[in-house]
Amino acid sequence: MTLHEHRIGRNVGRSIELEVIVKEGIRVGESHWVFLASDTGSVEGKLHLSRSGDNKLLIFEPGYPGGWSTSLEQKHLPSLVDAGFNVLAIRHSGTIVNGKHSPLYLNCSERQLMGGGVLGDADSTISDWLVEPMAAFDALSGGAGDVYFAGHSFGALAVLNSLATMKLQGRRHLPKIRRFVSLAGTTGRIRSDDDPIIEMWRSRIGAEDIREKIAIGSAEQTIGRLVESYGFVHSHGAMIGDMVDSVFVAVMGKNAEGLDEEILPIEALDIIASMGRGSLVIDTLETAAPGRKAHAMQNLPSDVLIELLEHGVKGNGPTVI
Repeated sequence: MTLHEHRIGRNVGRSIELEVIVKEGIRVGESHWVFLASDTGSVEGKLHLSRSGDNKLLIFEPGYPGGWSTSLEQKHLPSLVDAGFNVLAIRHSGTIVNGKHSPLYLNCSERQLMGGGVLGDADSTISDWLVEPMAAFDALSGGAGDVYFAGHSFGALAVLNSLATMKLQGRRHLPKIRRFVSLAGTTGRIRSDDDPIIEMWRSRIGAEDIREKIAIGSAEQTIGRLVESYGFVHSHGAMIGDMVDSVFVAVMGKNAEGLDEEILPIEALDIIASMGRGSLVIDTLETAAPGRKAHAMQNLPSDVLIELLEHGVKGNGPTVI
């Protein structure tokens, strides 16, 4: 089946045909680099289509600066596609196309060969990132059945920002949304000018390794817009809670090396309190390793991720994995 023969791919404009997806020696899907456009804006990424014939769509938003889309593809994609999910793994606007980190962040040599300094507009900002999930939903939801969202770290904030904005604007197809899964999401409430959330962002934005990966405007503007978004999400928390079942996975490993280095577990509790509902999952499986933080969640099993997406959490109280 070609991209445009698939219901979810019919509204895609430009695309690049990529590799087939194989699980245990069996072809389960096909991948495409896609250029999506809607009234919200444009977004690029990889659209992975399942051969199952199912039209359920997972829109995945990575964190800051964006490496988890590749992690999703390398670790979880065959299982997700085999389970019937059509997966859009977004790449952030402003991601450098041909830098030393680009092979990891794009995970697509074909897109690199097309050139261009960065993905999307040269003047992309964090405001564009905050509506990437909405732009993807606008472009793809018409041909989808059930729609699921997931986001890692910053990606969770972007999904929540997009969900609230879509509800306020009365977007079409909102009843298709089934569930949102936050993976170590930065979803906390900012309580002061020196809140740990702001200090975390100040330490990250503008760092040399970040500038080698993305180009999205000044640190001052980025932090100011992020603070606005945290406030917006929490002020509309109850509305988001009413529109979608949500699961918040917090990293709390069994030793010091397994604690999230960037996101405090209270951030998951903060957003659950604002929403008035939501499920908390404690991930005890993570641990840091050379060159890898526990925050990266590289030990999360694919079957657990699929279970959370498809069925959420049953029962009361936090769930421990």
